[in-house]
Amino acid sequence: MVNQAIVKRSGPFIQFSADGERPLPADVVGELEKPLYYTHLSFEWAQMRFGNGSENSINAETRRLFQYDEQGLLVAQKGFLSKLRAVLTAQGYACEVIDCNEPKAENIYESDWDSVFEKFNLRPQQDVCLAQIDMHDGGIIDAITAFGKMYILAMVCALYRNAKIDIVVSRKDVAENICRLVTKYVADVGRVGGGKKKKGRVTVYTAKSLHHSDFDADIVLADEVHELVTDANAAQISRYHNARMFGFTASKETRMDNAHYRLEGLFGPTIFKIDYQTGESLGLVVPMTVQWLDVQTTVNPCKGVSNITQQKRWGIWRHDNRNKIIAEMANAYFKEGKQVLILVDTVDHLLHLRKYLPDFSICCGENARVNSDDRLKQTYVSAGLMEPDEVLMNVQRREQTRKDFERREIFGVIATGVWAVGVSFDGLNVLMRADGADSETANIQLPGRVCRTDDKTGKQCGILVDCMDYWDRKFKDRSYNRRRSYGTRGWTQVKSDGSIWNPVSRSSRGKI
Repeated sequence: MVNQAIVKRSGPFIQFSADGERPLPADVVGELEKPLYYTHLSFEWAQMRFGNGSENSINAETRRLFQYDEQGLLVAQKGFLSKLRAVLTAQGYACEVIDCNEPKAENIYESDWDSVFEKFNLRPQQDVCLAQIDMHDGGIIDAITAFGKMYILAMVCALYRNAKIDIVVSRKDVAENICRLVTKYVADVGRVGGGKKKKGRVTVYTAKSLHHSDFDADIVLADEVHELVTDANAAQISRYHNARMFGFTASKETRMDNAHYRLEGLFGPTIFKIDYQTGESLGLVVPMTVQWLDVQTTVNPCKGVSNITQQKRWGIWRHDNRNKIIAEMANAYFKEGKQVLILVDTVDHLLHLRKYLPDFSICCGENARVNSDDRLKQTYVSAGLMEPDEVLMNVQRREQTRKDFERREIFGVIATGVWAVGVSFDGLNVLMRADGADSETANIQLPGRVCRTDDKTGKQCGILVDCMDYWDRKFKDRSYNRRRSYGTRGWTQVKSDGSIWNPVSRSSRGKI
C-alpha cells in the first residue's frame, strides 16, 4: 500500500501533511527538511587585510527555507514543490496537491501563438523556451546573455494577451530598455520606478519600486533574478500570492552570499537552459578569444592600504601605468576600425582612463555624484580630468550615446555599469574589462556585450581583453579566477606573447 501525503498550495506557500491536519512521520519530515537548508555567507570587508583575509572576514550562517505553522505542519515556498515531491516519492509517498487559491478566469492563460509568430522573428530555441513557459506554472530560464531574454519577455506579454503581467528588474536603465522593447509589440505598457508611476496591463517595475504594485498580477517575469534574491527583494516578490512566476538569468548560481538557493523557492526549478557551447553551435553567439594584457609595475600602489575601496581606487581606478596599458591596446583596435567598449566600475576610473583616450565617448548614469557635488567636481577639474563647465551625463546624452554606438556611428566608448547588462551591441568587436573584479556574475554578464552574432558586419568572433595584474598578489589572484572562469566556457585565451594558454598542460595558477 502506497502512503499518501497531502500538499496544500495557498498563496506563495505549500503545506505538507498526512491528511490535511496531522504531520507526516518525523523521519519523512526530516528528509523534506534536508534540501531546504543553505549556508549564507556575509562579508566583513572592513576587516580584510590586503592580500591576507582575517578569520572574521567571512561569516557563514546556516539558513532554512521552511517553517512550521500552528498545526505543526511543514510549510515551504511553492517553488520547491517539484523538489519536495521527488523526496516524498523516494520515501514511498504519493502526493495529492490541493490548490486553495481562488481560480483564475478561464481565458487568463489562453495562449495566442499566432500573435507571437506574426510579430516576432524567433531565433533558434526561443520557441522551445516559450513552449516551456507555456507548459509550466513557474520556473527559471537559465540562458546565455545573447539568447534574447528581453525578446522572450515581450513574447510572453504577446502570448498571454488576457493576463495582467508584472515585469520586475533590478535597475532603472534596464527597466527603460525593456519598456521600450515591449511597447513595440504590446499595447498598454506602464512603468513604475525611476520617477515613473504609470501602470498598464503590462507594467515594468524596478525592484526598489515594487511596493507600489497591487501584487495581483497573473504572471510575473523577473529579469536577472540572481540580483533579486536579497532579503528585501525576496520579501517583496513573495507578496505575489496567485501568479505564475518566471525568473530569467544568465548567471543562476553565482552569488557570493549563496542567496541564489532562494531562487527555486520563489520561481520553481529550471525549466529551460542553454549554455555557451550550445549557443555557439546554434549560431546565437560567436566564438570568443580572450586577449590578456600583462600589467607589471615595480611599484605596488596599494602597499600598506587595508581598506577595500582604497585598494581599488589606487590599484585599479587611478593606477596610471595600468590605465596607460589599457589605453594603448584600446587605441590600437580603434585605429584598426574595430568598435571598442571599455567597461569600468566607477566614474572615477572612467575619468582617469579618459585622459589617455581623447577620441572615446563616455557613458555613465545621469545621477553621477560629480554632477551635483561641486567640491568633487573641482577636484577633477584641478586634475585636468574635467572641464569647468562640463556636465558629465544627462538622460538625453546617455540615450543618444547608446543609439550612436548601437548604429556604429561611434567606435569607442568607456562606460560604467549602466552598460553592464540590458544593452545589445551586435556589431561590437572588442570588449575591454578594466574593472579588475572577482565576480563570477560579472565574468558571465560582461562578455555578453561582445559575443553576439551580427549579420550586418559579418562578425566572426568576439574579442575580450582583460588584465593580468601581476603587480599585486590579491589582484593577480582575481585575474587567475577570471581566467579559470573563461576556461570553463572553452574560450581561446591568448597570452601577451601571442601564444595560447593551455589549461591542461599547466596549473591554473601558472603564469600567463
